[in-house]
Amino acid sequence: MFFIDKTNTLSVDLDYTDDFHSFYNNTFYTNVTNNSDFIYTRNSFHDHKTVNYTLNYRRNFKNKNHYIEVDYQYSDNDNFLPAKDFEDAIFLFEEERINKNKLNALALDYALHLNDKLKLETGFAWNARNLESAYFLKNTQNQESLDTFIYDENLLGVYALSTLNFNKLNLQIGLRYESLKSKSENLTSLETTNLTFSNFFPSIHASYTPDENQTINIGFSRRISRPNFRHINPFQARNQYFEWIANPSLQPEFSNNLETNYQLNKGVFNFSTSFFYRYRADVIERLQEIDNNGVLKISFDNIGEKHSYGIEASVGY
Repeated sequence: MFFIDKTNTLSVDLDYTDDFHSFYNNTFYTNVTNNSDFIYTRNSFHDHKTVNYTLNYRRNFKNKNHYIEVDYQYSDNDNFLPAKDFEDAIFLFEEERINKNKLNALALDYALHLNDKLKLETGFAWNARNLESAYFLKNTQNQESLDTFIYDENLLGVYALSTLNFNKLNLQIGLRYESLKSKSENLTSLETTNLTFSNFFPSIHASYTPDENQTINIGFSRRISRPNFRHINPFQARNQYFEWIANPSLQPEFSNNLETNYQLNKGVFNFSTSFFYRYRADVIERLQEIDNNGVLKISFDNIGEKHSYGIEASVGY
């Protein structure tokens, strides 16, 4: 960290990781449709290289709670995953999977305490992600194939948050807006998928302290969970008994969350209880089926809807 002067700081960080590990797996299969018992062998290794650059700049103003902060991150991740598969020591195929991930992320946060009762925060974030996946396959007849999948994503978010104090009551009210655009290209099937999402995410939290021994909290927030690369990349590990079917058209899933909490601290005695309720829509579910040839097929779709709730209490003395 560099202290430019009393009010300005700058920090730069570089991290490099090289992770290598090898695998030798023997799996015994029995009662397989239209096949005798056999031993399936996979020889493989994984080579993961990652470089991360991060930069942070912060300017503090006269008021210690008044500042502006900028963060930037660049990440470059390369993964090389070759393998050879055998059935009862007879060569079946050779594969190579290459996954490359690049991320640029920029964020700015601004905070201002107007007085003891009001605090304001605002900012924005921008993420640009590029993912490239290549799958090379060579079988016993020396036939070769190369499948390629490319995914680009741009995410822009802005937020505003205010904190208000009214003696025994503390309120925190926030709103976040996100706009996401993505493009995926399957260069093997020449399929292209373009998706655009724009969403608002409100949040409100309240804390009430009737006296020095008791605190009551309640909060609501709306959140999002997006598909990951394994959900949308069609070229994953596979063999004659297993097939991974990705879905580049997957939608994000949303959740509405409600939480309440009560705390009592009196001398050596303390008591707390909490309750939460969570509703999730468009949940990404994993689907499995076995076709007529005995091949297990795994796919994903937004078909889920989930309700979760719970209560917890604790007593201490």
